[in-house]
Amino acid sequence: MLYQENQEVVFKINDFINSGQTSLLVQQNQRNYLFFLNLFTLIIMMSATFFVTSPVTICTFYKSINKVFIERKSLRGNQIIEHPLEYILRFDIQEKQYKYSKLYRAVIVLKSFK
Repeated sequence: MLYQENQEVVFKINDFINSGQTSLLVQQNQRNYLFFLNLFTLIIMMSATFFVTSPVTICTFYKSINKVFIERKSLRGNQIIEHPLEYILRFDIQEKQYKYSKLYRAVIVLKSFK
């Protein structure tokens, strides 16, 4: 609370003591920290929502049937893609730059370049 606001409260109390009034109600709000607490909670909830809604990809390779199954799971549904193993050209590492860090992930390069 600012000095000026406290000074106004003190003047009200002094006026009440010196007056013939029978009651006085003084309220002070010192809950400024609640704004920052709510802001912090909102940021945490948004981050959690991002991670919960991010899709998960599972690749399963079967030599016996000569196929790879790529399964993408997310809150919006599941998608399964299958390709013959001979459609795989190579595996690469993909790099993504964020503000202060880099993210690396394995990528399957298919003959169709998907």
